[in-house]
Amino acid sequence: MDLLGLRLEQARRLAEQAGCRLEVSETRPPGKPESAGHWRVIRQLKTPTGWTVTVCRVPDDYTD
Repeated sequence: MDLLGLRLEQARRLAEQAGCRLEVSETRPPGKPESAGHWRVIRQLKTPTGWTVTVCRVPDDYTD
């Protein structure tokens, strides 16, 4: 299952449909306030129970 580049909501939905557990970790620039935009998956790792994804805010919306 490829979740890279997806919005977090889409990644959660796909993982749920596949019966996989999804653990989420957020990243952002140190010392800066959270920016506007959508959470997007930028890293994906397989775990014994499902997937761990890292997300960051992307200010501009890519076409899905």
